[in-house]
This record gives sequence, C-alpha cells and structure tokens, in this order.
Amino acid sequence: SNVRLLIDGGLILGSGETGQFRIVATIFDENLRPLESTEIQTAALQFADFEPKAGVTGNYSDEGRDLNNNNHFDELVVGLDASVVTGGDYSVEGTLYDSAGLPIQTVISNVALTTGTNRVSLNFDGRTIYDHATDGPYSVRYVAVSNVDILDVVQNAFQTAAYNWQDFEPSAMATVEFTSVFSDQAPDID
Repeated sequence: SNVRLLIDGGLILGSGETGQFRIVATIFDENLRPLESTEIQTAALQFADFEPKAGVTGNYSDEGRDLNNNNHFDELVVGLDASVVTGGDYSVEGTLYDSAGLPIQTVISNVALTTGTNRVSLNFDGRTIYDHATDGPYSVRYVAVSNVDILDVVQNAFQTAAYNWQDFEPSAMATVEFTSVFSDQAPDID
C-alpha cells in the first residue's frame, strides 16, 4: 500500500538549504517498537520555492514617543509590516543595537494578526536607551515572526534615524552627590 507524506514546506523554507532532503519513515507497533523503516531521498528542492506562512515584509518606520509630555521619549517605536497566510495569535520580536553592535534591548509584541499584511509596533523602552547612554542611529536586528514555531527572521532589518540618548526618559535611579569630605576608620579591638 502507499502512504502519502505531507511535509511542511515552511520547514524547508526555514532551513535555508537547497538540494536533496533525506526523509526517514518508520512504522511502529502499538508499543511504539519500530517494525520497519525506510529512507526516502527527495528531488532537488530550492528553499526559496516554498511560500512562507508568515513574514516580515518591510516598510519600516521609527519615532520617539513622549507619553507624559515632559519632552523626553518614553519609547522608541519601530513599526513594520508583517504578513501571514492564516490569521491568529503571533509574536513579533526584535532587538535594538547601538552603532557599535552592542545589544540594548529585546522586545516581544504579542499580536492578533489577520490574513494578509498587518502593521506591528515594537516599543523599545526609553529608559533602557537612556541608561545605555549611546546615541543613534540604532539598528533593529533579528526581527522574528512566530506562533509556536519561528516562521521568519530578518537578521538586519532596519536602521533608525539618529537619536540623542539624552532625548529619552531619564532612568528613575536617583543621583547622589556628596558635598563634604568624609572618612572612615576601623576600630582596633585588641
């Protein structure tokens, strides 16, 4: 008898590999002991021929957002378009890097996406950018769309406009300033 195997094309697309793929099919008994196994070699496949289930389609933007009207950005909002074949709940994440390539912050946006193209925002915390104390432009890397599986990743997605780190919301940490001369001494107890 014939058995038809349906292989998720997203796995091949996500592999980034081109060529022949090896599939091992095993038949098990009711106690999950293998009875028979066979190996199948596919024809040569191009990973780019498979349609993604979801993807970051570009159309990036950025803006500093002052939520409390104190002239400091509470967030750096990076907008992007994500496209999905099937509507549902997804996670979109990205990491903000400084110009030296050091990570500042990773954010995850949990969103309900409809079939087609959707606008998604990644909201990076202004205090975290302020505490990093490095001017932009910043780069947004490793932007991923996922549900249970990672469906698409863009490694070097976007570069923001030039921002001054001091334009972001200052950290809530208090600054302590000593105004006198202090000294300390350990007592001699013997």
